[in-house]
Amino acid sequence: MKKLSLILLFFFSCVIIVFAESGVSLNPEQEVWIKEHPVIRLAPDPDFAPIEFIENGVYMGMARDYLDLISERTGLNIEALNVENWDHSLILLRERRADILGAATPTTSRKKYLVFTTAVFNSNVVILGRSSNTENVELEDLNGFKVGIMSGYAEEDYLSLVMPLLDTITYTSHRKALEDLSFGRIDYFIGQLSILSYYIEQTALTNIIIAGDTGFRHQLSFAVRSDWPILRDILQIGLDSISEKEKKEIREKWIGLQLERLYIPRTVIPVIFISLGGLFLILIMILIWNRTLSRKVEQKTGELNDELEQKRLQAESLLKSNDEKIQLLHEVHHRVNNNMQMVKSLLNFEFNDQAHPPGAERMFRSISRINAIALAQEMGHKDIAVDRIDIREFTRYLIDNLLVQYGESNFIEYKFNDGNFICNLKMTINIGIVLTEVLLNLVGSGLFSETGILVQISCVDAESFTLGMHIHKENILIDMLEGLPGSSTNILILNMLEDLSATSGFTIKETGGMTEALWTLSVPIMV
Repeated sequence: MKKLSLILLFFFSCVIIVFAESGVSLNPEQEVWIKEHPVIRLAPDPDFAPIEFIENGVYMGMARDYLDLISERTGLNIEALNVENWDHSLILLRERRADILGAATPTTSRKKYLVFTTAVFNSNVVILGRSSNTENVELEDLNGFKVGIMSGYAEEDYLSLVMPLLDTITYTSHRKALEDLSFGRIDYFIGQLSILSYYIEQTALTNIIIAGDTGFRHQLSFAVRSDWPILRDILQIGLDSISEKEKKEIREKWIGLQLERLYIPRTVIPVIFISLGGLFLILIMILIWNRTLSRKVEQKTGELNDELEQKRLQAESLLKSNDEKIQLLHEVHHRVNNNMQMVKSLLNFEFNDQAHPPGAERMFRSISRINAIALAQEMGHKDIAVDRIDIREFTRYLIDNLLVQYGESNFIEYKFNDGNFICNLKMTINIGIVLTEVLLNLVGSGLFSETGILVQISCVDAESFTLGMHIHKENILIDMLEGLPGSSTNILILNMLEDLSATSGFTIKETGGMTEALWTLSVPIMV
C-alpha cells in the first residue's frame, strides 16, 4: 500500500511539473472570461504565406503555429473562419463578426477598431521590378509607372501619405500580382520581402529582382477587436511564454529561400566608394609604417633572440619545479590570446560597417570597448584571481573611468546588496562591453548633462543577478540605451547578450511625480 502511494505521489508530481513548465498564469477574471467565450473566431489572410494562408481549406503558417502554442497554454479555443481575402478579414473585424487577426500592422485607421499585441513578425517593404528594369529605384522614381500593391495592406496607407499621386493597381492575390509583374502588365510591385520571397520561390519566376527599398518596415502583431482588450491581454501572456528556441523552430520550419540579389541604395554608393578610398589610404600608410619598423626590428632581432632564449631557459627551469605555475602560464596565455582575438573582432566590426565610415566618435567608441577588456584583464589578474572577479567593483571602476574619459561629471549613485557577484573573465568582458555600449549611447543622447543615474546590482539567487540603471528622465526610449534596431551598437549588444545567455529589459514608470526609466541586465552566474 505504501509503495502504491509513493508511485501515485511521484506520478502526480510529474504531472504538476509538466503543467507548470508548459502553462501560463492567468488571473481569475481572465479564466472566467475564457469559460464565457468558448470559441474565438480568427479571420486569417488567406494569401499571406508563409506567415498565414489557407491551403486546401486548412489554415497554415507561422501565425498558426504561434496560436496553437498560445491556445495550448491559455485554454483559448481559436477557430479559423472561411475568408475570401484580406479586405474581407478587415470587414469581419470592423463588424465584430470575427474576433482576432493572425498578423496585422498597427495603423492609425486600424487602431479605431482594433487593439494589438507586441510585434510578432517583422518584414521590410521593398520595390520589385523585372531584370530588364532599372535597379536602385526609389519611391519618387515611380511616378508615371504602373505600380501594384496589395489591397488593404498597411503599405497602401503608407503610400497614400508619402506618394498620394502614385498610379497604383490593387491586388488580392500575391501570385497574380507577381505574374503581372513578370509578364510586363505592371512595371513595379511594392510589398513585404519575406512574403514575396516565398511566392517567388513557389512560382519560379526568375526575372523578378529587388529594384529598391521603400524605407517602410512592417511590425506585424496579433490584432483583437477593441471592445475585448482582455482577449489581447490573454494572447500577450501566451505570446510571452513562447521561448526563443520555439520561435526559432517556427521560423526555420517556414522561412526558406530569400531573394538573393543585393540592393544598395543610390545614396549609399558614394559613401561606400569614399570609405573604400579612405581604407585604401590607411592600408598604404600602414604598409609604409611597417616597412620602416621592420628595418629597426631586424637590427634588434639578434639581441632580443638571445635575451628571450635566456629568459625562456630561466622560466622553464622555474616552472619545471612547480606544476601549478605551468598550468597558470598556459591559462594566462590562453586568456590573453582570447582577449586579443576579441579586440581584433571589435576593430573588424567597426571597419566592416561600410554604412558608417570610421570617424572620431567611432574611434573613441572602439577605444572605450578595448578599455573595458583591459580593465577586466587587469582585475582578473590582480592577486592571480582570473576567474574570481567581483562584478560590483568592476562596474564601478568601468563607469567612473568612462565618464572621466568623456568629461562627464554628473551624479552617479551606486547601490549594491550582498550576494554572489563573482564572475569569470570572459563573462566580465562581455558585461563590460554591453555596459560600455549603453553608457556611450547615454552620453551621445545628452542624458548625463540633464539627470543623475542610479546604478544598482541585486542578487536574484545563488545563480543569477540583475544589474540596473535608473534614469529620471521623460521621453526616453530604449533606442537611446541599446541603439537603433540593426545598428552596429545594437547588433554588438545582442551578440554579447547571446554569448552571456543574458537578457536586457526596459520599463518606464511614474514615481513621485517623476518619470523613471529602468534598464536592466539579467545575468546567470557562470564561474
